[in-house]
Amino acid sequence: MDCVVLGDSIAVGIALQRPECALYGKSGITSVEWNRKWNGVDVNARTAIISLGTNDLSVHSLSDHLRAIRARIHAGRVFWVMPNFNHTNLQQAQQTIRMIAEERHDQIIQTQKLSPDHIHPSPDGYRELAVQSR
Repeated sequence: MDCVVLGDSIAVGIALQRPECALYGKSGITSVEWNRKWNGVDVNARTAIISLGTNDLSVHSLSDHLRAIRARIHAGRVFWVMPNFNHTNLQQAQQTIRMIAEERHDQIIQTQKLSPDHIHPSPDGYRELAVQSR
C-alpha cells in the first residue's frame, strides 16, 4: 500500500485531501476505540499518517494505546498530526505524541490554520497537512 491515514475526524479530513491513501478512521474516535475497532490490523505502507489523541481527554494510559497502534505500523515514513487545542489533557497528549515520534524517528506535522472551533483544521489547514505528509 502506498499511503494510509489512521485516526479521528482530522484523519478523515486529511484522507479527503489524500484520496490515494487508505483510511482507517472515524470521527470522534479515541485511541482506545481505534485499537478495538481495528484490532489485529497491521498497517504496511510507504507512508502512514496518524491523527489520534485529540479525543482522548480521559484516557490515563494514552501512551500505551498510542504505542500499541504505532507498533502495528510498518511504514517507511510515519507522520503524527499534533493536536492544536490547548486543553490541559491535550497538552499531555501533545507531549506523549512528541515522545513516541522521537522514539520511533517519526515526523510531526501541524497547522495553525484552524476552523472556528480551534481544534479542526480549516480547509487550507487540511491542504497544508496533506502537503506536509507527502
